[in-house]
Amino acid sequence: MSISITETVLKLIKATKEKKALEKLKANEKIKKKENARKKAKLRGNLTSQEEVFEAKNLDTAYLEGLRKAKHDVADFSAKGQVTLKTVKKQKKGVRAERLHKVIARTGMCSNRKAEQLIREGRVSVNGEKAILGQQIDLNDTSIKVRIDGEIIKHRAALKESCQVLIYHKAEGEISSRKDPEGRKTVFDRLPRLSVGRWVQVGRLDANTSGLLLFTNDGELAHRLMHPSFNIERKYLCRVYGEVTDEMIKRIKKGVMLDDGIAKFDDIRPINDQEQNLDSYQQGQRKKANAWFEVTLSEGRKHEVRRIWESQDVIVSRLIRIEYAGICLNRTLSIPQSGYLEADLEEINLLRGLVGLPPETKGYASAEELNYSNSEFKRERTQHLRKIKKAIFKDSKHRSQVQKVQDEKNKEQHEKRKQLAEKISQKNKKKFSKRSGDESFVEKFYK
Repeated sequence: MSISITETVLKLIKATKEKKALEKLKANEKIKKKENARKKAKLRGNLTSQEEVFEAKNLDTAYLEGLRKAKHDVADFSAKGQVTLKTVKKQKKGVRAERLHKVIARTGMCSNRKAEQLIREGRVSVNGEKAILGQQIDLNDTSIKVRIDGEIIKHRAALKESCQVLIYHKAEGEISSRKDPEGRKTVFDRLPRLSVGRWVQVGRLDANTSGLLLFTNDGELAHRLMHPSFNIERKYLCRVYGEVTDEMIKRIKKGVMLDDGIAKFDDIRPINDQEQNLDSYQQGQRKKANAWFEVTLSEGRKHEVRRIWESQDVIVSRLIRIEYAGICLNRTLSIPQSGYLEADLEEINLLRGLVGLPPETKGYASAEELNYSNSEFKRERTQHLRKIKKAIFKDSKHRSQVQKVQDEKNKEQHEKRKQLAEKISQKNKKKFSKRSGDESFVEKFYK
């Protein structure tokens, strides 16, 4: 009896040991899988950063294509945890292949990241088959049809189009959304029609804000100009009502807490109508009347400028954007509000260079003929800012003069109408007096 009990106990001990060993093996396998996934993600990130560096330096395209393909063709990890990459085959002659998400972004419909998301969601098809992330298509093949949500996009025609940028002068009261639920006209209704693709807005301005708006037909350029990682500068003129002190300006430059995180102005400078009497501001004297400030920030959150001032109990009564990514508002002063100008090739390539995109040469001069530099660009920008401030305040003075003339005209018209009304009343008095013969009754009637 005792022997049977010991045997059962030994069996139980053996079973528990085997169970623990199996659990340990499973746990080790899970750890290995997580480690492999982490290394794979790290490798993809390294390849992406290398790709951006080589794109910026315009190095060998074949090697760059190899990096791009390797990012999506990462093989299984070996037992040692090392990675083996598939070799990149050379393209055949006459084949012009490009990644699908970049082709979609070029049409202006969305950015590269949004195009990748559409492919992941299975909303993109190539010749009726579901597209795969990282898929390449031959741009010279006319039989290829790319569809998004079942609708064909003109991807080949979009690639022939060169990058275009519009500099728009938005007026107060205009709506900057693509469609208005109330049926009102928007800024997009005033833009020229594109044969291929569509206009993409670079940042938004609310209805009460006026000034510079940029539009482009290149979705990737628009996405990069708006992305906070590129630190694109935006400059505004603000007319504020309230007491503004030196301590308040220091707090705003250091950073204030808003609902969506810390926000700050990179630079803030007081100005007035003639850009004079700045000594009084520097000495700490602040008026509680309307005062103008020029502010600079490098992100574009919703109503950020107004909210920063409101956090200090100061109200923004007027807001004008005067610069975005080096493009200044003075270009738009030659045309009325709600008008636009086409950016020239140099301005387009300055924008593309700021966000690491290759220069545009199609239909214009070659890249070697441009020869622009950042120092020249900064010099021109400072000159533009000086001109713009004077022009804006001249414009406000001109408006006040126009308003005075209009008021005088309105007064004259009112007096003429009053005189006509008096003449008509006199005639009616005479007619009524002849009929009744009672002058006192007529006077009482018209009183």
